Amino acid sequence: EKMSFCGPAVTTFCGPLDNLGAMAILDFVDRGDIIVISAGGDLKAAKIGDLWLEVAKKKGVAGVVCDGLVRDKEGLLAVGVPVFSRGISSNSGFKNGPSTLNLPVVCGGINISPGDIIAGDRDGVVRIPKTDIAKVEKNLNEVSNVEKDAISALKCGKKIRFWNRSELEKKIELIND
Repeated sequence: EKMSFCGPAVTTFCGPLDNLGAMAILDFVDRGDIIVISAGGDLKAAKIGDLWLEVAKKKGVAGVVCDGLVRDKEGLLAVGVPVFSRGISSNSGFKNGPSTLNLPVVCGGINISPGDIIAGDRDGVVRIPKTDIAKVEKNLNEVSNVEKDAISALKCGKKIRFWNRSELEKKIELIND
């Protein structure tokens, strides 16, 4: 099953035992968006379930990141939209607030603003601030090229090193001085 995504963040905060923001954010998403749900550390009730995710899928949402709980695990998996959360609960939240829509949030201890790029795969989720997108893209291209060269070298039977002895010795000299 596909577990990777990349797109702009659309954010919501849901207070304790609340899911109002998660329900309302569906009115503000576009195709390719990543919904980021900040639960404020609440682990008492789920913020979303499989029916909610089905609606999000129909709106074109590419992924969901929730630092709280979700429900209906089998149903969520069947929908096929990647969801990253802290865990599963059968308890559902209430639509009472407090909540925010598309304002900066803290999710998983990370500050996330609407429009930041959120990318995730089976290894985890990262945030790229919208102000750093060009710099990060350049760095990722450089790393990708280095890795491609290393794979080519390995296939040709060449040795590759993951560290540089002279650079390490310089660092040791600095520590010993």
